[in-house]
Amino acid sequence: LLVDSQVEFVQYRIEVVKDITLDLWLFVMALGPASVLAFQMDGIFIGAAFGRALRNGMIISFGIFLLSLFLFQEAGLDGVMLAFILYLGARGISLAWRLPQLYALTERRLH
Repeated sequence: LLVDSQVEFVQYRIEVVKDITLDLWLFVMALGPASVLAFQMDGIFIGAAFGRALRNGMIISFGIFLLSLFLFQEAGLDGVMLAFILYLGARGISLAWRLPQLYALTERRLH
């Protein structure tokens, strides 16, 4: 059984979590659209066994993530969330940019 002081502590913690969630809500809503292209391209390139493009895209995206963390370090958690959203966008774009090369390679293998 919980005593009154424990119930009070749990309720306080829930309020803190609610406040943090409300502060980050716009970032949470942006994660979905930002990640769609990244995860879709991951699936395409993994399925095609085109690992070199995955590796190179990850290196580029990670570099953008680190640069973003450095640039937004004063923003605290907001800066981390923004850097992560930029990372996901860079991941999707860097792989989508290689998609024509993947199509050409697949076309050559089929003929």
